[in-house]
Amino acid sequence: AIQTRLRFEGFGPDVGCMSSRSYIEGDFFGTTDDTIDAFRMRHAYLELESDEFDFLAGQTWHPIYIPILSPNTISFNTGTPINPFSRNPQFRIVYHNQTWDILGAAIGFLNFRPDGPIGFSNTYFRDALMPNLHLQARYKWSEATNFVGAGVDVMRICPRLVSNLNYKEVNPFTAVSAIAYARLSYDEHIILYTKFCYAQNASMWAMI
Repeated sequence: AIQTRLRFEGFGPDVGCMSSRSYIEGDFFGTTDDTIDAFRMRHAYLELESDEFDFLAGQTWHPIYIPILSPNTISFNTGTPINPFSRNPQFRIVYHNQTWDILGAAIGFLNFRPDGPIGFSNTYFRDALMPNLHLQARYKWSEATNFVGAGVDVMRICPRLVSNLNYKEVNPFTAVSAIAYARLSYDEHIILYTKFCYAQNASMWAMI
């Protein structure tokens, strides 16, 4: 019951040479054990698409989580804590042609938050005054069903502004993470996909 989802998708007018689309989706999964069966937002974004560029603003999958590469687990965990998993508010630009996808994104935190001295909170991220930055490139062939890619992610947080004794203590630090992945298909019955992830300070991705 808690995985019941509601979805709205709208298609708006063209903006120059770009088509516009809106997408909103929620379920009753909650965000913590105490809020199970409460309605939560999964996706909510606006998107502009053209032959070469896509612009997205709103909340959707973090670029380090790639749905098509998600393991087909029996339980509802999508491979965590091995596979990074997160939905985030973001501004994202993708350049694409027949063989390449180049993605750049500036990302924030809402439902999935870093852990720290006061528990899971986006306070550490806001105090660092810098968005989570992500850059990714993908090379594809055979009608884009086969591809290899890699990405790097940079996140800066500030665990606290004052010590327990109320002295100023501003010691931000930067975490760098990276992914490499591939998907190879012989036909619709034989598909190999793999993903490697090196992660620093990855509690906001449901990792250790």
